[in-house]
Amino acid sequence: MSNSTWNLIAPTLGNSDLKLFSSVALEWHNAPTLESCFSQWKKSVKEDIISPLSDLHVLCFNVRGLDYRWGEVVLLSTQHVSDIVVLTEVGRIDYSLAAAAFPKYQSFYQGGENRNGGVLILVRQGLSTIRHQCNVSNVCVIDILLEESLRIIGVYAPESKSWNWHDINPFVNHNCVLMGDFNIDLQEDKLKREVLLSWTDSHALSPIIPDGPTSLRSHRTIDYAFTSGVHLSLQTYQGDTTSDHLPLLGILACDGKEQALVLNDRGLLPDNQSGFRANHRLQSRVLLLIDQISSLMANSSPVCTIFVDFRSAFDQLWFDGCVGKLSRLGIPAAYVAWIKEWLTNRRGYIDIQGTCSRWFPIKRGGPQGSSLTPSVFITYHSDMSDAFPMAMSFLFADDVAATMAGQMGIKYTDQCIDLEKRLASFFDNLEYYSVLSVQPINYKKTHAMWTARAVSYPNPMPILKCGEHIISWTNQFKYLGYWISTKLGWSSLINYTLLKIRQRTTLVNTCKYAGVSSNEATNRPFACVFYMSEKSIPLSSVGRFYF
Repeated sequence: MSNSTWNLIAPTLGNSDLKLFSSVALEWHNAPTLESCFSQWKKSVKEDIISPLSDLHVLCFNVRGLDYRWGEVVLLSTQHVSDIVVLTEVGRIDYSLAAAAFPKYQSFYQGGENRNGGVLILVRQGLSTIRHQCNVSNVCVIDILLEESLRIIGVYAPESKSWNWHDINPFVNHNCVLMGDFNIDLQEDKLKREVLLSWTDSHALSPIIPDGPTSLRSHRTIDYAFTSGVHLSLQTYQGDTTSDHLPLLGILACDGKEQALVLNDRGLLPDNQSGFRANHRLQSRVLLLIDQISSLMANSSPVCTIFVDFRSAFDQLWFDGCVGKLSRLGIPAAYVAWIKEWLTNRRGYIDIQGTCSRWFPIKRGGPQGSSLTPSVFITYHSDMSDAFPMAMSFLFADDVAATMAGQMGIKYTDQCIDLEKRLASFFDNLEYYSVLSVQPINYKKTHAMWTARAVSYPNPMPILKCGEHIISWTNQFKYLGYWISTKLGWSSLINYTLLKIRQRTTLVNTCKYAGVSSNEATNRPFACVFYMSEKSIPLSSVGRFYF
């Protein structure tokens, strides 16, 4: 590099960047070939740690000889998109066969004490993995490098094993999964169970039991897992197998969000539900509602839009009804059991200025602030639209907008009468659904809006009743933060936005006239001023307020 070029570059770089640039330039000039330079640079690049966005799919299977059932394992791992495969009782391993059968996996094998034993762990390519040296037969230990290292311990524990559980102590940590064939039924084998559970209790390992027997020969549950610091759900594979053990399918989540993802990914939520779902925008739901009303009005039919508000929606979630519906929807039993345990057996108290009430049981509602509560709520109400077949429903969590029009091809007066009948039927169904789902309606905040191309509206407007409660008519409604009027224009929203801009501008000017410097305004964005007895008191004297 010429001195003139160096003199141009050096002043623009800091000390650390200048040293790095100097070493890179020196390596470039000193390398005999381009390939040798790239090879040297590649050694300095750290391998990226790939962390899955949601969860890891796990397959655990006692194959009773991998040579006989490698094809079945390939089909299962492909069908269920397994990220981690733990195979027990694999026998002697032909590494060339394993590499050819599982080209997308890294393989880690630990031999057994006889020709039938052995554990093989397969980890999807792209997940950085480290193996730990373990001298215990039939025990394979690896670490998967996620945001926090996750330890997987594959175990095959035949009755003839020469080691005991304490031999695994050095490999158990606070963020691990121990899974495989333990050859102990935690319900029936009382003596062996106590030895195993005493050891797991000493390491704070929680048992994760599948939803049925895993041994086809003895009808016992001897394949399962223990976890510490991670969430794992297991269920038995319901298909056919040539082994005398049923495979276990699991979902492993390091961030505790796998329950919400399962609810979304199983196709249970309707397309008209946009709340708390990825790739479903609030603005799209508002535009679809306005487009639907405009389409119905284009047929010269009167249109009525009902805006339904449920009272304290998330706080009124019915536990028994929710758990029962999730089971009927086909949610795996392990997930339903987890959600039931998460919802029930909670307590609370009221604190008023330091004075606390007695503890009382919480019998309704999901935990406040949990990301799972909205997902469970919208899944519980996933069939709400089916209760109103006479209307087109638009859902955003607990906000419901339903549109319906009068019959086409008849006189406007007859259309209005027909629409009134449809409205009566709608409110009957809404009241029935509210009682059936134990989800009370906030009648005071539930409104109806009439829109039509006709010059005149019915006079008087029809009386709408939901149960014994009167539903009021309105000319405009703020739906999901956007004002919707009978004219379907944007003037209300534009005027509201202009008013907000004027308020913010006034605040800025107030700060300017009150003598607040630009630096102070930067440190205290939109600092407010209270006005008391025609005397301005800067907020700095009493507190702060931020928009």
